[in-house]
Amino acid sequence: MKYGYGGYEKEYDTDINKLIDNYIEFNNIIIITYLDGSTQFRPLTIENLNQIEKEMLDQITTRRDSEIFSLAKKRSKQYFICTLIFSFNNLISLIATFINIREKNTNTTIIQILIDLICLNYLKSNLNQFVYYKKLVDELKKYDIYLDLKQYYETENKQLSIDINDVDNISTKDLKKLQKMIKFNNKSEIK
Repeated sequence: MKYGYGGYEKEYDTDINKLIDNYIEFNNIIIITYLDGSTQFRPLTIENLNQIEKEMLDQITTRRDSEIFSLAKKRSKQYFICTLIFSFNNLISLIATFINIREKNTNTTIIQILIDLICLNYLKSNLNQFVYYKKLVDELKKYDIYLDLKQYYETENKQLSIDINDVDNISTKDLKKLQKMIKFNNKSEIK
């Protein structure tokens, strides 16, 4: 888990020092890393592992039920549209700059270059925001698929081979493939 309940707005994540990012088992110790970068050590026991995994499941369930998913999708679309508009505007502005350079219109060219630089800076900012929200939406989808898979396996009284601690290391695409494969197998069993 790389994002808290507030996503980008860390000031909304008042419990960020309590949200588990991941854990590592090492020499009979569990090293827990939280989203704020702090660490905690616990003895390596089955009870502690189960407790940590339960805390992580509670975290992603709470985040799933929050409004962050719809907010992130909405903002991702907004920044994508802004990026497209500014890209188009910048392209027109660059063409105008080249025309002014060709016609040796120096005063207009300097002003146009300054405008281009400002637009490029704003475009970069929007692009960074779009990439951030795209990653956030991707992570939210990934954990949503994981929760669905976990729920399915629990109803079938089976053990899911993917640990919650490993979800960050698996691509959303691979989880979707697994989900589709399970749905396909269920349809073939019904026939």
